[in-house]
Amino acid sequence: MESRIAGLVVAALLVLAACSAEVLSDGAPSPDATSTTRPIPDVARPDGSVLVKVTGPLQVGPGGFQEICAGPGDPCAGIPLAGEVVEPDSDAAVLQVTGWYDGSQLLVIESEIPASSPFNDSDFSTPCAGLQGRASVNPPDDPMNAIVAYTETIPDRYAGRWWDRANAVMNVWLTGQDIESHRLALEHAAGDDLAVCVIDGAEYSEATLLEIQTRLFEVVDQEATATWATSVGTLTNRVEVMMEYLDADTRSHVESEFGKTVEFYAFIEVLDGTIADLPGQAPAHPGNVELLTQPNRAGGGMGALGTFELRFDAELGCVYFPADETDAGGSGRTVPVWPFGYTAESNPLRIYDQDGVLVAQEGNVIQMGGGFVEYVTDQELCGAGGAWIMSSRPVIVDQ
Repeated sequence: MESRIAGLVVAALLVLAACSAEVLSDGAPSPDATSTTRPIPDVARPDGSVLVKVTGPLQVGPGGFQEICAGPGDPCAGIPLAGEVVEPDSDAAVLQVTGWYDGSQLLVIESEIPASSPFNDSDFSTPCAGLQGRASVNPPDDPMNAIVAYTETIPDRYAGRWWDRANAVMNVWLTGQDIESHRLALEHAAGDDLAVCVIDGAEYSEATLLEIQTRLFEVVDQEATATWATSVGTLTNRVEVMMEYLDADTRSHVESEFGKTVEFYAFIEVLDGTIADLPGQAPAHPGNVELLTQPNRAGGGMGALGTFELRFDAELGCVYFPADETDAGGSGRTVPVWPFGYTAESNPLRIYDQDGVLVAQEGNVIQMGGGFVEYVTDQELCGAGGAWIMSSRPVIVDQ
């Protein structure tokens, strides 16, 4: 069942915000800061485990154990940690942990606070020290439109722009070093109503990176890596790729095609072996009902609010939502696609989340974020004409 629903989930992948690093006054991305590390003594390799590096927000699970999540929010679908780790401070809730992963937990070898991550706030302050514009939440439309119009005439030089709200300064990043004529033209376009800082030194134009972003999916195996999103990083001057899995083969393949233009943000990076060597995630509460779940931790990105009654077809052995009689165009049942790691038991039907916590039972009316996707298949799926792909934890609204 999972393979038949995977295509639906890909259509609803979470599109995450662009991730950026600070830019120095000379236009180059800032060097990585020194990470705080506290290595743990050598740990014996458990049977069936793979050496990995996991990066994400640290949180305490319902059972009181620490786990690394694939991103902020609920559900977490994290990996439990066994062993001591560096405690991130309030400004760095993201941790990078290296250890042995056996499908149920990560046995810690060492941990550190990464210098940068896609979950940290970006620094959009202007590199033009002392430049201060008129206080404004957003740049005024007319001078902003004039700046955009000019950058469109220099696609080989334009790398990106960002707004420093605190100083009311529009920053424009250009490739190369000889930018004086462009600086004067952009300042003229901005006029007296908008302060503009023009920066040199970008390695790649935005047009080049956008073209690479388009071609990237021809190189990356999206199903194997569970790619979540790509974007052109305004402050990093790179194509940024967020994925659940990464290994040396994938990295090498991309770099051979695109050089250093691509920056990876991976939840699990395999350090010894390939993605295929990773053990499957062991459920916290094994069940006896085949439950459709999202194939990766990112989940669906649709944000509609759905309210459904939870039902179980004992003959077919499947979970479904009954048809909404008020929907004239309804096509019968809807099959729920639960978040990664959810499981189910029968007699009566009970649904458990990735941490083994009971979240719903048969007959409950539940509410959750997500979206409906119609599908066509030559084999009926619990008699359903479509799927509701969940993007949040279900909440019982009527028992």
